[in-house]
Amino acid sequence: MKKENPKKDDGDLQSDKLGAFEFKSKTLSYDQNKPRNRADYLKWLTDEEVKKYLTEQKLNYGVLIMNLLYDNNAGNIVRSANAFGASEIILYGHKTFDRRASVGSEFYEYFRHIKFTEDIDAIFAEYEVVVAVENNSGAMPLADFKWNPTQKTLMIFGQESGGIPKEILNKCDHVVEISQFGSVRSLNVAVAAGIIMNDYCTKTRGNI
Repeated sequence: MKKENPKKDDGDLQSDKLGAFEFKSKTLSYDQNKPRNRADYLKWLTDEEVKKYLTEQKLNYGVLIMNLLYDNNAGNIVRSANAFGASEIILYGHKTFDRRASVGSEFYEYFRHIKFTEDIDAIFAEYEVVVAVENNSGAMPLADFKWNPTQKTLMIFGQESGGIPKEILNKCDHVVEISQFGSVRSLNVAVAAGIIMNDYCTKTRGNI
């Protein structure tokens, strides 16, 4: 009669596998608990510590988003505002945004919500310079525009389909456009916002 090899104790086998799994699980869980999409040097700071750090990095401009139709676009603008040091984000009209696009950056930003045109007038009064972003014939190319970091500046980004209403454009100090060289009529509003905010940072941070 063939002699069977002694079996390894099932309990030990399960224990070994479970132990390895627990170790991997704990490691993965530990990594997954890191705040989503924070820079590495901020990952293990508390929320309050991150807010304090970001407050010190804020630049002298705010962002006004005008009644955007798509929550994903608004969420991406929030993300860019965080990346490029906007001091505040003002949502006019439609106030929701996709948190999958903002990837947690909304927890560290200062928001305001306004509903009416007269509220916009009050916001304008708080800023020294108001800059609208539109691709119309009277706009100045962004490459030629000079930001002044000593002046409190408001950037306005209009609705995807209708842009910025004419009555509001007429109240702005400047209208700038991003030069394009392809066949499309316009850029996605979230893409345009990121370009404008990056331009502000690039041109002004050395002068602050």
